[in-house]
Amino acid sequence: MGNNVYHYRRVLRPPKAMKVLLWVLFAESFVVAGIMWLLATGSMWVPAVVTVLILGFSSAMLTSRGVITVDDTTLRLAMTPVFRKTIPLADVASVEPGTVDPWADFSGWGYKSRGKDLVGFLFDSGPAARVTTRAGRTYVIATPDADRLVEVLRQQASLRV
Repeated sequence: MGNNVYHYRRVLRPPKAMKVLLWVLFAESFVVAGIMWLLATGSMWVPAVVTVLILGFSSAMLTSRGVITVDDTTLRLAMTPVFRKTIPLADVASVEPGTVDPWADFSGWGYKSRGKDLVGFLFDSGPAARVTTRAGRTYVIATPDADRLVEVLRQQASLRV
């Protein structure tokens, strides 16, 4: 990551309604794991593995957050703890401000692909930066201060307005 000097850094959390849903999923995982242990007969390795998988998945979803960073050479989109996408600034062709509704435009939140050339990095509705690469792929990045992200990307990628 270059010299670790960020020109832009933003941590995004899922909207409150999604957080509630994720807590429900986490609680249901405990219930499912408990029922599975109660009904298990014979070898206990199967319930153990399934418990680890469902609790691991639901806790990863519960703790997920988005992180957008821009340094001297890259735009990085991370959905911790499971995903990271790095876009070299040299590959950025244009950056435009806009708005997005994750559910209407991408059918959900997180890192969402809609076709081969459109990707959303979405944690809430509202302002967004539309970053188009020289290869023709567009990333719609939702962030409350999208105008600042657009400004930083244009400056760091040496783009004309």
